[in-house]
Amino acid sequence: MLNIIITVALVVIVGTLINQYTSGMLKRALIIILIVVGVIFTVKECSNSQLVGNEYSLSGEQRYQIKIEDHNLIQTRISGNDLLKYKKKGKNLIIDQNDVYNSYIDSVVDVRFVLSDRNKKLTMMIRYDDGSEKEMGVYKIID
Repeated sequence: MLNIIITVALVVIVGTLINQYTSGMLKRALIIILIVVGVIFTVKECSNSQLVGNEYSLSGEQRYQIKIEDHNLIQTRISGNDLLKYKKKGKNLIIDQNDVYNSYIDSVVDVRFVLSDRNKKLTMMIRYDDGSEKEMGVYKIID
């Protein structure tokens, strides 16, 4: 939500500057470009916020195996009942290094979930200490 507020504030500030220091067709073109960029950033941010509360299972049916919680937490029921911290980078939800070491076997050095199909699919990827990477499952959103 804070990102949306910042985006709107920047659009207003830049729009005001464009209005003061340009004229004619250039002013109109720059304002249209600014509005389009503002809308794109706002839509992108709104789609990211829709991630919280999503539940995923291998079949796409009830009893979730993965649930995206508030405050950058993922609830997993894959091998137990773990609550893991993550950081979102693009389409990747990267599990906190301490949680990887505490929740997975020693040879696992990196765990991430890759979002696809407009957040309707979540692919679990695990990287091992030998550098190899393995897909551990593709989870579908529960409707």
